[in-house]
Amino acid sequence: TLVKEVVDDARFECPDARVEYSAPAQVSLRGDAEGLKSAIENVVRNALTYGDRSKPIEVRLDTSPRAATVRVLDRGLGVPEPELGRIFEAFYRTDKSRDHRQDGQGIGLAITARVTQLHGGRVTAKNRAEGGLEIALELPLAHEPRAA
Repeated sequence: TLVKEVVDDARFECPDARVEYSAPAQVSLRGDAEGLKSAIENVVRNALTYGDRSKPIEVRLDTSPRAATVRVLDRGLGVPEPELGRIFEAFYRTDKSRDHRQDGQGIGLAITARVTQLHGGRVTAKNRAEGGLEIALELPLAHEPRAA
């Protein structure tokens, strides 16, 4: 529900962009809903800012027995390979971002990384073979408490 809300907000705020969403029926996580929403929203906003809006931005929610992974895929320029590990540092911006049409401060992805970490997860970024960037937030699933 939370990821779908972020996608719906992005579609409303950027009607010229095509944001595609796919997910299994239902996934449950334990954590701070506002923090998680902010973490995902930061990644989706970056995809809208740096992606090629003539091509879809994909938001996928995948699950495994232990984790849920939110993947945000765009078709922009990507990030230079040596800088991929640094984009989650506070105030770090790639050279390409300085020439772009936005005025960000370089803290959105740092917030995403911190929120994800505080929830016991991890966030990664990789360039896509077909162009663009994929950012994945992997978060542990909520499990029902075992009876004693």
